[in-house]
Amino acid sequence: MPPIITSRILIMSTRLKTKIKIQCFSIDRMKLLFAAILLFGFVPEIRSQNISFFREKIKIIVQDSVCTVEGTYYFKNDSGEKIRKPLLYPFFVNDSMPCPEQAEVINFFDNKQIPFIKAKNAVSFHITLAPKSIAAYKVIYKQKTPFKMMRYILTTTKRWGRPFQIAEYEIQIPKKLKLIRSTINNLSKTVSGRWKKYYIRLEDFMPQKDLVIRWRRQNR
Repeated sequence: MPPIITSRILIMSTRLKTKIKIQCFSIDRMKLLFAAILLFGFVPEIRSQNISFFREKIKIIVQDSVCTVEGTYYFKNDSGEKIRKPLLYPFFVNDSMPCPEQAEVINFFDNKQIPFIKAKNAVSFHITLAPKSIAAYKVIYKQKTPFKMMRYILTTTKRWGRPFQIAEYEIQIPKKLKLIRSTINNLSKTVSGRWKKYYIRLEDFMPQKDLVIRWRRQNR
């Protein structure tokens, strides 16, 4: 049974605990996709599978040299049958952004942890949808950002063949830091305590580029 791809991809097959350390290797996304095709028989045609990936909510918490990503992903089963599919979730990894050391997957509606499989620069887990239903899954991971830059993969959303009905993006950054770049524009800004929050809610959104943010120390 071929795996599904969200805004991402994966490989490998060793079942681990729901919260694990992840070993990563430097490998570009095309090689990763090719490996997924070889090992899983991945077929990039999603639209015929009666599953739509229609909403996501992403929060990136910047703590200078480390970022925490909390992503909630919503899926709809338009068929009259139960569907269970493996979903592949990669991380952006290069010399300036090493692989996350830990990850956690949670069923958003019942708050139960979901077992997953580790891979090179990615994790994989099953999504289950009852007939004519909606399911949501939350992925949380921490990634070192020693060069004050974070990249979150968005562009592979196109593989689903349709835009997000709703997409929400939030960046939280300490007041001592200054956000100097975001590839998503027109973010609203609020300040609360020690934190600055940048936020946007988009409808009918098809990402054309990944979300990249950069920051530096705030000048006094």
